[in-house]
This record gives sequence, structure tokens and C-alpha cells, in this order.
Amino acid sequence: MSQRPDLHLIFLFPQVWSPEKVNFAQRFRLLSSFAHGEILTPTGKYRDGDAFGRFRIFSEPLGGTWKSFLVRLRLQILRPLRTNRRGSVDAVITYDPYASGLNGVLLKWLLGARLVIELNGDYHEHPPGTSAAKRWLMQRLFMFCLRRADAVKVLNRSQEEFVRRSCPGKAVFRFCDFVAESFFRSLESYDGGYFLSVGYPFASKGIGELVQAFRQLAVDQPQIALRIMGHSDPKERDHYQRLAGAAGRLEFVAPGWIEDVGEQIRGCLALVNAAHFEAMGRVHLEAMACSKPVVATRTNGGRDYIVDGVTGLLCEIRDPDDLAAKMRLLLTDRERAGRLGRAGSAHLEREHGEQRYTEHLVAMLNAVVRPVGTEKVTGGAASAPSR
Repeated sequence: MSQRPDLHLIFLFPQVWSPEKVNFAQRFRLLSSFAHGEILTPTGKYRDGDAFGRFRIFSEPLGGTWKSFLVRLRLQILRPLRTNRRGSVDAVITYDPYASGLNGVLLKWLLGARLVIELNGDYHEHPPGTSAAKRWLMQRLFMFCLRRADAVKVLNRSQEEFVRRSCPGKAVFRFCDFVAESFFRSLESYDGGYFLSVGYPFASKGIGELVQAFRQLAVDQPQIALRIMGHSDPKERDHYQRLAGAAGRLEFVAPGWIEDVGEQIRGCLALVNAAHFEAMGRVHLEAMACSKPVVATRTNGGRDYIVDGVTGLLCEIRDPDDLAAKMRLLLTDRERAGRLGRAGSAHLEREHGEQRYTEHLVAMLNAVVRPVGTEKVTGGAASAPSR
């Protein structure tokens, strides 16, 4: 695969609170072997060019509605216009098709760059917004940005099918988001005797069904524990404690950074994700890097990133009985649980690890920046039609 050296890239992110953490910074250190550029993101502090490899991050904190608008305008539009001449930027890559996507569309026009929009959520099925009016507006913005992108990077087949159906002829590339594989592989795993769930909000992560499933297990397996890691308030935790009744040991763990997530994953019997929807499920792959088996619902991400019966077990969405059966299988057959964990680790390295992510990104950018005929990303990613 030919590689164009030293691409100039601009990445637009929503809020990133700790970009120095390895799960964010490592991707840019790896990308520095073939590219350089700027990362523009509103965060909790000012950053004026901190270096991650050959990428420099610029950020400042958000405030109220108008201050946030001005921060994004100054940071993600005016800064690149001041520091980059037209034609010097090869591609702008946005994390989502909303605020970052709209800024990406403007930079495409102003800088003469290619635009890649990432879909890191199943927005085609679950648009953001708490009111009908806001969802309508967000859907219009979603499609406006997609149609003006030179390429769309997706996580799963459902997203890909939607983009190809809605934007015929659009270049589409399907591969995982970056996972800090090396960090999680460096952790020493052990069997701490607990199932683990990581993520929030609890309602959409299926914690209600998970607690019901755990209650079934605890009838004849009282020694097992269930740890739930994520943002919650006392009222929410009390609700799930009442739902669990006297069953087993239900433990809540405060959310944390990658080191805290790794500490919980390395000791779990299995990672359990009962989510109602999931575009990828980064924590699935983090558990695989620790050689832990995964039980997940048949979301778009679950179906695409877990090989049922080989690297993990899939169950039906909103079905606590099916979930309990799959958890019981791992609990009573530790040898099988170990095989699933080892197979998941090998599958991650082969298909979704740091090296594979970098190869996919190189191939995508080559195809977007230098489109000649039909380019194809190998290793299961979707081909991009010539434009």
C-alpha cells in the first residue's frame, strides 16, 4: 500500500478533558509517522500547542451558550485560518457530524481541504436531543454535514448501509475507533470474582436488565459480585439496589480515567454490556486486550465487533433471562471463559489493534487526499468508490 508522506491534518474534537491520557495521545504519536497537524478541542483548560508526536493541541474552556459559541468560532475556525494558508491542509477530520462537523464544512471551503466526518455514534437510529424540535434540527444538521463531506468514516455495517443509501456515491470507510491496546495488554490480569459493566447513562446501558440478570445468578451463586462503573447519583444507585434485593454483591464504582477502567477490567471475570444501542463499544475491545471474555447485547457494535461463541457471547437486547443465561455459562465453565478471552485478544490484535487502526487510517487518507480509481481499505473495511 503506497503512502503519501507527511500529510497535514486538522482534527476537530468536542470536549476532551484529559488529552494527555494514553487513550487519546497515543493515536497521534502513532499517526506522526506519516502526518502532522493540529488538534482543536474545547477542554477544561487552556492548551497552546502541547505536542503529541508531530501534532499540537490547542484548546480553551467553554462557558455559557454565547461564550461556547465564541470559543468554538475562535478555536476551530479563526485559528486554522490564521495559521494555515489555503491549500496547505490536506484534510480536516471531525469527530461527529454536529458542531465539529459544521466547523469542518466551513474549513473545507475556506482552506480548500478534504473533509472526513466520523460517525462515532448510531445517530441515524438515535439522534441526540430531548425534544422533537431539537431532534428535527439535529437530523437536518447531520445530513447537511454528511452530504458535504468528501468521505465518511463509520464504525459498523448499519452506519455504512445508511450512508450509502442516503448519500449515493459517497466514499465510506468502516473500521474501529482507536483503542489503547498496548496499555491494556500491559496490565496483569487476575480473577477477582466479579462481572463488570462500564458506561453511562445507566438507563440506555441496560443496567436495569443487567441487575435483574444478576439477581437470577445470585440465587445459586451468592459468591459472585457485579460491579457497575459509571456516572450516577444516590437516587439512581438506590433504585438498582432495591431492584437487586438481597441478591449477591452489587457494587458501584465511581467513573475514572483509563487507569481506573483498566484496574477494574483486569480483575473481572467478564465484561458485561447490556446496552440498548452501541455503535462500537470501546470497552469491548479494551476487555479483549486484557484477555477477558465479553457478554454483550446484539447492538450494531456488539454484532460487528464480537464473534458470537468465539470471542464472546451475544444476547438479545432488553432480555434479562438471555443475559443471565450467558453470564451463567461463563461463571460455570471457567475453561470456556478463558478460551473466549484468549480468542478475543488474538482477534483484537489481528483486526482492531493499534497497528490495524493506523493502517486503516493511512489507507483512508490516501484514498481521500489522492483519489485514483477505487481505493480499498483491507482487513474488513469498506471500499470507497471513485469520485
